Amino acid sequence: MKIAPELAALETGDDKYSGKLAAKNLRKQLKAAFPGVRFSVRNPYHASVNVAWTDGPTTAEVEPIVSPYKGGSFDGMEDSYSQAKSAWSETFGGPTISAPRGSFRTPC
Repeated sequence: MKIAPELAALETGDDKYSGKLAAKNLRKQLKAAFPGVRFSVRNPYHASVNVAWTDGPTTAEVEPIVSPYKGGSFDGMEDSYSQAKSAWSETFGGPTISAPRGSFRTPC
């Protein structure tokens, strides 16, 4: 498989859905995109990744990096989670990712 040069630093492997592979790759991408900002990327339980930070980028700025890793979506009307496999999640990991949450101060 040929991978784009900007994605060459990301890891691939068989551990696609536990969340560990996605957490490793998210840490790398967030560090590269927002140097100096400390992110908490945790895999609290199987197939789940939480992303949090204080100060730095807005949620809207982080979302484009996080969203390719999402392995599906929650349907509140049906109270169920729908899995959605993609080429990205098959290559770089795709667990359930909670909405990124950051707290930041707007400059005065």
